[in-house]
Amino acid sequence: MNICKCGCGKECKSKYIRGHNSAGRHCKFSKQAKINIGLAGKGRIPWNKDKTNVYSKEALDNMSKIKIGKKRPDLGGDKSPTKRPEVRNKIGESYKKTYWSNRDDILSRRLGTLRKNDKPQRMFNTKPELQFEAKIKDKLNFIKQEYICGCPIDFYIAELKLCIFIDGDYWHCNPKKYSADYFHKLLNKTAAEIWVKDKYVTENLISNGYKVLRIWQCDIDSIKIEEQLKQILSEVK
Repeated sequence: MNICKCGCGKECKSKYIRGHNSAGRHCKFSKQAKINIGLAGKGRIPWNKDKTNVYSKEALDNMSKIKIGKKRPDLGGDKSPTKRPEVRNKIGESYKKTYWSNRDDILSRRLGTLRKNDKPQRMFNTKPELQFEAKIKDKLNFIKQEYICGCPIDFYIAELKLCIFIDGDYWHCNPKKYSADYFHKLLNKTAAEIWVKDKYVTENLISNGYKVLRIWQCDIDSIKIEEQLKQILSEVK
């Protein structure tokens, strides 16, 4: 073994370690050198241009065997371990212990834009949220996208310790429109798993002394919601 002649002191088989040279370690090419390298490659004819039968049949067979999904077909597609119910249940339990218990810290690290109180802030409003906000804008004092107990609250009314969620029919899989076994492709979860998560959030808030009101997107303009808003207004007054 030889010692690299660039001065780094590392052992190498040739005069220099790859990327090292006499001018110093990890030298960068100058702008003109990069241009020269680019020009040198122009006009060269690829070695396999217009050539056929370059690889033998045996070589092609060996290539196909090492392709993804061919070597271990038992682990591809619907046969993946993560598709099994028992594995998904274990992942869900682990998710609850590690993620939900430290959600504020995890979200704060993941998101670069933070509020003054060091809590992540969503940068957009959904259409159902805007519809509901128009109803209560001049009637109630509320905080939008407040984080309480590690959960993002769409509308928070501090006077009543009331947390209001506007659940989209598609994103939260409204039971009136979706069955429990419906698989949400974008969230990679079944409707039942989404309902369990929402239930956990609700119970977590209630156990910490908060009131929770969940409103489905399709019910925003219903008479029932109007009556609930009147009751909320009467409690505030």
